[in-house]
Amino acid sequence: MRRGFVLVAVLFALVLLAALTAAGFFAALQERRAGANAAALLRTQTAASSALSEILVGWNPALMDSLHPGAVMTSLVTPSPGATVQVEVRRLNRALFLLRAVATDSSAARALMTVARLRGLDFDQRAAARVRSLDPTLIARIDGVDRAPPGWTCPATTDTIVTVIQQSGASDSVFLR
Repeated sequence: MRRGFVLVAVLFALVLLAALTAAGFFAALQERRAGANAAALLRTQTAASSALSEILVGWNPALMDSLHPGAVMTSLVTPSPGATVQVEVRRLNRALFLLRAVATDSSAARALMTVARLRGLDFDQRAAARVRSLDPTLIARIDGVDRAPPGWTCPATTDTIVTVIQQSGASDSVFLR
């Protein structure tokens, strides 16, 4: 009788060890899946963010200014291995754009949106010419004095303003309006 009890105790211990081992393998498998999902989400988040930054850095004023309010332009980009990003640019009004990037890979998808606002030139100073760059020979021809063009009869004024303001960092969108 004692022998039979030892056999049952050993079998019970083996079943218990097998169950603990299976539980450990299951927990490790779930942890690996959770880590892979987190990595996929991070990869798609980074790809979508990178695509939005790429659109903003490489802003093409001639192309973007041709969009009418409500119009949408889409493009596909592949910024990182394994992820595909579709970027949608929607013009909301004269100065606002909605940028939406949807990044997908084999197991995850992420969508990011941002609003871009066109900045105009700083017009707190009036000037006869506001440019990015100007040939020095032309500067001599601009004097900033308000006078009537030849053949016009306009009331006399003593208004004088700054001749030229150079803003090398001005965006193209301002000049293309």
